Amino acid sequence: MKKINLRELYPDVYTTDFFVDVTEEVMETISYLFSYGKIQKSIINIQKNLLNQNHMRYLQEILPVFI
Repeated sequence: MKKINLRELYPDVYTTDFFVDVTEEVMETISYLFSYGKIQKSIINIQKNLLNQNHMRYLQEILPVFI
């Protein structure tokens, strides 16, 4: 059994430390889901950056440069 702190997983719900024992399978699942969530956030950030870059290129092409 592994001990996890629910406050770390759900800070909006648990404002103080709340430790529970979980099986290895549950711990592996939690770790997988959190790493998957981090990967998803990274992909979203990359997509946003690419969109911003493409948008800026488009604006530079259609707007005249004023000096």
